[in-house]
Amino acid sequence: MGDACGRERLDFAGPGLSRAPRESGDDQLDDHFAIHHSGHSAARQDGKRGARSVQAFLVDDLEEPRKTKRVFYVLYLPNQQIASWIDTVRLVLNPAEKWPAHITVRGPYKRRLAARGLERLNQQLKGNVISIYDVGRFRNVDSHVIYLACRGTKLETVWNKKDFGFNPHITLFKGSESSADIVEDLVRAIHWQFTVVSDRLEELISGTGQKDLRLYRSYDADLLSAATGTRISPFNIGSLTVEDRLNIAKRMLSQATVLPKGPVQRGSS
Repeated sequence: MGDACGRERLDFAGPGLSRAPRESGDDQLDDHFAIHHSGHSAARQDGKRGARSVQAFLVDDLEEPRKTKRVFYVLYLPNQQIASWIDTVRLVLNPAEKWPAHITVRGPYKRRLAARGLERLNQQLKGNVISIYDVGRFRNVDSHVIYLACRGTKLETVWNKKDFGFNPHITLFKGSESSADIVEDLVRAIHWQFTVVSDRLEELISGTGQKDLRLYRSYDADLLSAATGTRISPFNIGSLTVEDRLNIAKRMLSQATVLPKGPVQRGSS
């Protein structure tokens, strides 16, 4: 059944989780829902303009271009319960995700900031309260981004992102337009209202090609098991079908009501 915009609705019924079939030459590509098959599958048409099925999540057949290392300064979510829940949802939606949930505040730079300068910025941020309050979306050159909109009581005093205006956010998903449509529908069904104290900028270096292991430490198999009845290692998420991962994400999002709303002090749980 399609919605008012002509997008096909997904059926999330059924408790079973299946493994995605693997074929010779399959790869996992960054920032997209990977569909494992040989060659490209065309999007099925259901008679309505723009209607797509889950199998219309396409990936590009191109290698990720080599990146120059860039330095950013970010705020992580110090409350482990909220951070683990968000990171688990993010990894389920995109198994190629590299970083724990964060708000990028400054950068990119070619070099690290001096320790004294960074400490001065953190003094200005002391006691900064972050509120996650809404869902937003924007388009990059090669992807569509679904994000959690944030406010910060002291963020504007230290904000310096050369390529963007003041729009503090946590990226929840990045991928194709069709996949972003479905993820946006899922996350907009949640009333986002979480508050934490986060007031220490930390360094994030992109372009290394490596994943930050803190993302896997933040992943909470117990939270996922409580929502789905199935325990899954973070290293096995990528082997699930797209349908199964969307099913898990929907169940995880339905658990948002059990999370603390705040304010939650830095480092508490």
